[in-house]
Amino acid sequence: MTIYKEENFNYIYNGLKEIDQDIHHFCLTATEETIYHRLAKRGDEYGGWQYQQAPKCVEAFKDEKFQTRIITDHLETSEIIELILRKVLSK
Repeated sequence: MTIYKEENFNYIYNGLKEIDQDIHHFCLTATEETIYHRLAKRGDEYGGWQYQQAPKCVEAFKDEKFQTRIITDHLETSEIIELILRKVLSK
């Protein structure tokens, strides 16, 4: 889920943290070019809402509150899953 607005992020993250202190947050990032390519590949209409959100999200995710970043531009889904599992299981 993409949550780039600070108020929404804090609400959800803090709510989950109340349930379980051992929460893991990963911020999957990519360049705008990669995001646009992925949107086109899945059939989204060029210039639509999803395309308009990309620049805002890319900029917002530079904030340090998005601590554990995984740059996904050149990764397959299985590689991302493996990275996340390694990080979660190593704690």
